[in-house]
Amino acid sequence: MTASSLDFVVDFADCDPARIVFYPRYFTWFDRALARTVGTV
Repeated sequence: MTASSLDFVVDFADCDPARIVFYPRYFTWFDRALARTVGTV
């Protein structure tokens, strides 16, 4: 298995007032990372 990494900038809009990342954003990041990983195969 080949290792890969993808950096994300977590913006203020991705967080709630307590500065906790709003969990549905994880799905967007996961989808982006998966598409990039599959696209390199």
